[in-house]
Amino acid sequence: LVYWRSPEYNLVRLLFTTVAAIILGTVFWDIGSKRTSTQDLVTVMGALYSACLFLGVSNASSVQPIVSIERTVFYREKAAGMYAPI
Repeated sequence: LVYWRSPEYNLVRLLFTTVAAIILGTVFWDIGSKRTSTQDLVTVMGALYSACLFLGVSNASSVQPIVSIERTVFYREKAAGMYAPI
């Protein structure tokens, strides 16, 4: 819920996703319709893997500043006894 309150984080995430979609879309344009050999299928699977990996790494790196701020809040609340085992 905290991430939705941060417009900068959402803007960076949207920008990364858009840029990755444009780059990977132009690089692998019309590859999906050419599935005549095993190599074409492996190329499509590699494109999907690289797209997921790139977006995952870029989104994880863009959330690091928010996580570092939230960590200090967590330590403060834990020291105040706000979290207890069940």
